[in-house]
Amino acid sequence: MEYNIKIKEFKNKLIGFDVIEDGICQSLTKKILESESYILNLGKPNYPNVPSNTITSRHEYYNLLDFNWNELDIVKKSIIKNASNIIGGDKFLIKMWANIFRHNECIKRHMHHPYPIKETETFKKNIFNTICGNLFLSNDYESYTIYHFENKSREILNKSGEIYYFSCIVEHEVLPFKGNLRVGIAFDIYTESFFKNLGIRNPHNLRLIYWI
Repeated sequence: MEYNIKIKEFKNKLIGFDVIEDGICQSLTKKILESESYILNLGKPNYPNVPSNTITSRHEYYNLLDFNWNELDIVKKSIIKNASNIIGGDKFLIKMWANIFRHNECIKRHMHHPYPIKETETFKKNIFNTICGNLFLSNDYESYTIYHFENKSREILNKSGEIYYFSCIVEHEVLPFKGNLRVGIAFDIYTESFFKNLGIRNPHNLRLIYWI
């Protein structure tokens, strides 16, 4: 019964929120744009839910935390605080990447958990040990992120600095962008023992973060 109650909560609402100051967002936007060519050259596009010319299509090749930007320390503090409250613990494995969308580009409806969802005993034991997050940085035209819950959808106006935390089984999308530049950061969060509990090695592109 406890699982049935908690899974409904995870499927049906955003489960965390935070705000990063505007100056940090402006600085991160500038650094992501300066890094765009480097990221595009890391490998061939391998993610079909976005245009092949976007850095989102190269998200598997790198972890943004490896860029060692001071501004990301603020983001890490938010992740640790919110992850501690939502899934528990004080050490987390993070995959983080940047998104740049230009005119008419979008990301199709998707979820970060493998699809289709199979509610096995392993799933039930581990699903509450991982969450995702979106940090919106900047745009030059109004845009939204749409989260699709079990019984409804919620359209969130993108505002600079806002971070939304949600379950990895919640589908979401960004419709074709009507402006010229939209920049954000996304991340997956796992408890330190998540992959060990599954009996597999930690993926190579995860990084451990914790309170210092």
